[in-house]
Amino acid sequence: MARFAISVDVGGTFTDTVVIDEDGNMIDAKAPSTIEDLSVGVFNSMENAARKLKLTLEDLVRNATVVSHGSTVATNTVLTLTGPKTGHITTLGMEDNLIIGRLRLKSAGLNRQEKMELAKIDKPDPIVPRPLIKGIVERLDYAGKVVVPLDPESAKQAIKELADEGVEAISVCLMWSCVNPQHEQRVRDIARSMYPDVHIDISSEVCNLLGEYERAATTVINGYVAKRCSAYLTSVERKLRVLGFGGAFLLMQSGGGLMGLEMALNRPVTMLNSGPVGGIIGASSLGKRLNHDKIIAADVGGTSFDVALIRDGRAEYASEPLIGRYHVSIPMVDVRSIGAGGGSIVSVDPVTGILKVGPDSAGADPGPVCYGRGGEQPTLTDADLILNRINPDYFFGGAIKLNRDKALAAMEQFIAKPLALDVVEAAAGVVKIADSNMASLIHNITIGEGHDPRDFTIYAYGGMSGTHVTSFAKALSIDRAVIPVNAAVFSAFGICTSDYVHIRERSALLLMPWDANEFNRIFEELEREVLDELRRHGVPEDEVAIERSVDLRYPMQAHEERMILPSGRIDSAVLEQLPADFESAYERKYGKGASLRGWPVEGLRCRVIGTGKAIPVALTSHEYQGENPSRASKGVRDVYFEDGGGFVSTSIYERDRLDAGNVVAGPAIVEAPDTTIVVHPNQIARVDEYLNLIVEL
Repeated sequence: MARFAISVDVGGTFTDTVVIDEDGNMIDAKAPSTIEDLSVGVFNSMENAARKLKLTLEDLVRNATVVSHGSTVATNTVLTLTGPKTGHITTLGMEDNLIIGRLRLKSAGLNRQEKMELAKIDKPDPIVPRPLIKGIVERLDYAGKVVVPLDPESAKQAIKELADEGVEAISVCLMWSCVNPQHEQRVRDIARSMYPDVHIDISSEVCNLLGEYERAATTVINGYVAKRCSAYLTSVERKLRVLGFGGAFLLMQSGGGLMGLEMALNRPVTMLNSGPVGGIIGASSLGKRLNHDKIIAADVGGTSFDVALIRDGRAEYASEPLIGRYHVSIPMVDVRSIGAGGGSIVSVDPVTGILKVGPDSAGADPGPVCYGRGGEQPTLTDADLILNRINPDYFFGGAIKLNRDKALAAMEQFIAKPLALDVVEAAAGVVKIADSNMASLIHNITIGEGHDPRDFTIYAYGGMSGTHVTSFAKALSIDRAVIPVNAAVFSAFGICTSDYVHIRERSALLLMPWDANEFNRIFEELEREVLDELRRHGVPEDEVAIERSVDLRYPMQAHEERMILPSGRIDSAVLEQLPADFESAYERKYGKGASLRGWPVEGLRCRVIGTGKAIPVALTSHEYQGENPSRASKGVRDVYFEDGGGFVSTSIYERDRLDAGNVVAGPAIVEAPDTTIVVHPNQIARVDEYLNLIVEL
């Protein structure tokens, strides 16, 4: 029997599975996400994949060499604030650090409209309330020298008080522990001896970086999500082993790449946003095959719209990583998100009378009104159905029959009547606003960051991407969109094709004139740690690709630019070139003339990323069969196009029957069991050798 690589991505609405065999053949499957117990949806999705292969779930799992997983457990725990009661221990006098945060804490995670009402907005509720933050007697200076010895009795008293309050997790972040961890280690040992069942995290192991607030916040969140992540991951692994799985169980990281279960259990904070990151890694991988070096990765799912930039094959890292409204200091791919997806609920603001799409979502249960499962408020999916973009008899391959009459009634009651519109006009308005919101987010991450969106190719994936990308990309004057053959499960595909990645960072105040020996010492130590970790996963040292970078800024500025360093030993020539490279990057982002040419530059953080191949995946290419798509024709139906003047006769095609080389001229609809692609009038879609759809906008 063939051997398989399996990957699973849990989304807000559906859980996706991709299975790739030794020859590069790929099948995919979906199942509704099960919010109460996500593992149920995981195994339901895998079972659906097995059924497509005419296998039992046991046969599929038993013959898998690897199962890789992007999980929402950590993210959802923070966003819903459903973690266990958590306590925090810090240096006496620093108890308000987490509460005060930074000046930007109040506006963190807010969109532009919300920031306009900043005076009416409070800081996010602290994950650890002030009564559960305890100060203990100890103090180190900036060099790690002991100024005040640790008082063990003070530590014991703080730990006891927290235990008496019923905390299940304790985070410890002491002043300058990133330089000298000895006090934190002693506090951890004391806590474990007193209360072995309480989860203990120390910042010097979770986030050993400068920045008292960010280090403390990251350590708190790690402890806050640890219990749920541990229960979930060990449960999934246990079920896999019972089914006969003998391979590696790997998890997606927020910084991109896969890690082993042990690391995920020790630092679950690195799993934040791991699902969306999978799609970005997939876009980067596919972009290399298609020779696209500037990519906008756009994921339109059932709940959210996630966007990231890829340049020169690399995903951008977030300069100020956030999860919800909370700061974390870990390597995290810069994913920007809004609540805009197929399940986004449509409403009319009772005060302004403005039509709104999202951010609330109907999710998978009850889902959109047209699902017929009890949903009452219309959604974006209902609007698309009313406009005949979606085939009600072929949604989810026909497994879910959509009720257009219910969608019409809900749109009439909640949107059309309050706005004095025809119901079709109301549905068209919903789609237009949703597309505008998506275009606005891409505008912010491109033009707002100094990039021209016209220089990029947009990769659109997620179940609803093909339905909307041909509108929102056109609004940005982007002339090409790639809709992958497996767009509806593309994040799972990205996880399956990802590599082992280990990232090590170190804070270091590097002041000019720079010393090449100091640079080499730091990076050699970081590289050794990275190579040792990857070797544990069976990756030979000579097969590891190393990328080194340093974060630079002008003195006294708050934000840094990541600068990639060349391979090999760092010498004076490399260091002499760095300021000029920094100035060029600075001006690309902030505008020509914005840099302070000739001013000194300082380094704050050194980073080494080690990459080793985890799952060799070969995509199947197909011979071109000519431009005529008639073999895939499913007839015609009237579909609403604003740029077509209303309902127009539209050709309908079956995606699975389109061949490499086929050309589909708009207006057209391309239907797949798990997605629908809308080709507007005057647009052309071509099928490439991998069966991706390339739309010329």
